[in-house]
Amino acid sequence: MRKSLRWKIFGYILFAVFLIFLINRTIAQRISPSTVYNRAKIDLVNTMENCSGPNLERFQNLGCALEKSDDVILAGLAKYYVFCPGRNDSKSEKPAICVEIPELDFADSSDVASSSVEVGEQTIKNETWVIAKFKDDSSSPRILILRKDIDAYVDSLWDFRTKIATYTGPFLLLSLSVLTWFCSNLIMGPIRQIEESLKKLSSKNLDQPIEIIPVYKEFDSFISVFELLRIRLNESFVQARRFAGDASHELKTPLTILRGNAERVIAQLPTGSDEQIRMRSIADEVERLIEITEKLLLLSSADANIIQYDMQEVSISDAIGQLVLDAQIFQSKLNITSELQPKICWNCDQNLINQLFYNLYTNAVKYNIEGGWIKMQLVKNDRGFEFSMSNPTANPPDDLAKKAFDRFYRGDSSRTRDIDGLGLGLSLAQEIARVHGAELSMEVNAVNVVTLRLSYPTSIL
Repeated sequence: MRKSLRWKIFGYILFAVFLIFLINRTIAQRISPSTVYNRAKIDLVNTMENCSGPNLERFQNLGCALEKSDDVILAGLAKYYVFCPGRNDSKSEKPAICVEIPELDFADSSDVASSSVEVGEQTIKNETWVIAKFKDDSSSPRILILRKDIDAYVDSLWDFRTKIATYTGPFLLLSLSVLTWFCSNLIMGPIRQIEESLKKLSSKNLDQPIEIIPVYKEFDSFISVFELLRIRLNESFVQARRFAGDASHELKTPLTILRGNAERVIAQLPTGSDEQIRMRSIADEVERLIEITEKLLLLSSADANIIQYDMQEVSISDAIGQLVLDAQIFQSKLNITSELQPKICWNCDQNLINQLFYNLYTNAVKYNIEGGWIKMQLVKNDRGFEFSMSNPTANPPDDLAKKAFDRFYRGDSSRTRDIDGLGLGLSLAQEIARVHGAELSMEVNAVNVVTLRLSYPTSIL
């Protein structure tokens, strides 16, 4: 199963964004604890420097710690602070942990640059505390915070971030999907433009330049490659058409001379002799070659859009009626019926149209069954007319409806040696219909009835 480029781009972008998000979250989770820990130390220093006072009232005020914090997010750590008044302050009520703090001097362990405050860690009763105090004053007030409270605060921040991502994730995913879809359409737009233009190319209009002006200059070389390919294909088709036309034209004259000489020899030989029979066989093959060259010449003219035709108003009701009358007289083995609406006219070349109907008729005769039938119908509709010719056939190939109009294709492979034909009649009929703006198609139903249908105008017009 082939992949879609649009969905591939869409998937790659979504995967890249998800991978970036995952890497970012992993790195952030690894570095955030140490970052928050260092910031907490700085926040302790700021609180000590900005919130202490003569009577320690502002020092013990939690609102001051929140107000003086440099980081709005980390200011939330202030609720975990433990304030210990100075050792000589007997009036203030001291938390129990303040009594447990030993006389310590950790000036050398302080890793926060401050002229008046030092910060360090102390383990008290198997719990690690981060302590801030004024330098060179063992009796000064202190601020403490448990290391595990800092870690818990980091976890709460991540829980909050995860909760936000849970609510905003679907919207972000939807927005990203829309943006990705827009980008993929932006990339596919010029490709669709090229596709639509190339769909219009056929063997009939290869001589016309590809009318594509790419929106983005990156597609210029892409268009140039297709334009060069179109030119090469057109040259190949022109050479093939010229060869078929020239060869058919050159063969026509000598074959006509051969036919005339063969007929002259046949007339001179004794009637019914073996020599006359062999010469008649040679003359029939020459006639077959002439028929092939004439049809190839007409097909090459159709391919090159240079068929010479004389357009005039023709009553196809009368033309088909005459064909039916002749067929009923000369084809006694088949039951030939018709339902033709009168006075249906068509602006066409009468000779080509007669050949079209005759080719359809001969095809129905050749590929009929013993004691079979042929039914012709001509009806007028609001847009034009529709002609159909139906006949039964024996064991039609499964691909008959698709390949019937291929050149040199003969449907009944088991009887091709017994059936006179070239496999060019339906191809020629289709080309004649095309140059007249009509559409010729074939249908084969479940009971092996073949229907050739000529519609004018075509569904495209």
